Amino acid sequence: MEKLKELIRLSGRSVIALLLALGVSAAVGKVSKEELHLTVTMVTGEHSRDSNSTTTTLTVERDTLVYEQSRHGAHSGSRKPVKREYKLTSEDRAALTKVLREKNLLGSKTVSALPLEQGPQSYFSLVIHARLNRTQAFGEKEHSITISGPRNGAKLKANQTYRDSIYLIEQLYKIINRTEPDVSMPQLLN
Repeated sequence: MEKLKELIRLSGRSVIALLLALGVSAAVGKVSKEELHLTVTMVTGEHSRDSNSTTTTLTVERDTLVYEQSRHGAHSGSRKPVKREYKLTSEDRAALTKVLREKNLLGSKTVSALPLEQGPQSYFSLVIHARLNRTQAFGEKEHSITISGPRNGAKLKANQTYRDSIYLIEQLYKIINRTEPDVSMPQLLN
């Protein structure tokens, strides 16, 4: 009877050790899995007597890319907001993550050009919120890129952060254009 109790006690320790080993290996497996959370908001508009703007938002969550567009201000009532969803492949998510890393878009930066003219003017703003989280244990940090200025801001075209941000947006529109080739990317700078 004593030997049976000892065997059960030893077996219990083995089971606990095995469960701990499996738990550690499962946690290590989760560390390498990244989830991409990405929101790109583009606003183009005009400050004038007939002020108006168009807001386009692209959101990546899990395996979906959501495209939304709405108009505000003068003459916007005749156009209904648009919302469409597109499925992402694991290759799409990996490619977007690679662009964020290689183009240094996982950081917080602000680029702004002030308008030189008074009176009516056209403007744009671009905000990119990106987050890659591995597991809750490691936490998550949201990165934010903000770019704004007049639509005739020629100096912004030469800015590396602007160019890298546009490259990311082009990659998102390539995904959209696989199923809807008529959806076009807003032109931020003239």
